[in-house]
Amino acid sequence: ALAGNTTVTVTRERVSCRWGVGPIGYTRHMSTDSIDSVRLEDVSDSNRNRRVSGSSRVSSNAGIGESRPCIVRGGEKMLPLTMFEDGTCTRQVASLVRTKLEELGHPLSDA
Repeated sequence: ALAGNTTVTVTRERVSCRWGVGPIGYTRHMSTDSIDSVRLEDVSDSNRNRRVSGSSRVSSNAGIGESRPCIVRGGEKMLPLTMFEDGTCTRQVASLVRTKLEELGHPLSDA
């Protein structure tokens, strides 16, 4: 687990996330056309929808030590981008992914 890594790739066609340890890994992806939201979600919260607000900024009520995963959603599908990282890291990942999607012509609405 100490040698593990996560790689998030954003292209015009898809967002992919690879979790791995050395050469062994697992990759999931989602088409950018199907993405509805990029959120920080509190898995223990019943509403589970704490939204990343703004087109490229991320606001959060969570403390820096709190961990909420960054989730990409499209319809009924979900793609977790972070799992056990701290709150600062998850907010930065969400902001970077939203900004890159916007630059590639796939802006997300705040609604």
